Amino acid sequence: MAPFAASEPTRAALCGNSPGLVLKRHFLATRPLFLPASILPMLVASAWGWRKAGGFDSLAFMVALMTVMLVHAGANVINDVVDDRTGAG
Repeated sequence: MAPFAASEPTRAALCGNSPGLVLKRHFLATRPLFLPASILPMLVASAWGWRKAGGFDSLAFMVALMTVMLVHAGANVINDVVDDRTGAG
């Protein structure tokens, strides 16, 4: 089977109202393959901060990581919705 990035699901494969397909459509709308573009700079900055400060706050790191992921995913969904409504996509 081909890797996920090489073979996007077809529209026919995502059609339907079953809970699994709805969840899959919502998940894919976030474009999870692009999350590393937001996560990696945060990891580098956190490592630099840890080295400079000499300490690490794991709770603050986890909150920041979840925030970065949610903002990135939300921006991707909003972009797709606006593109669809304006006919740009």
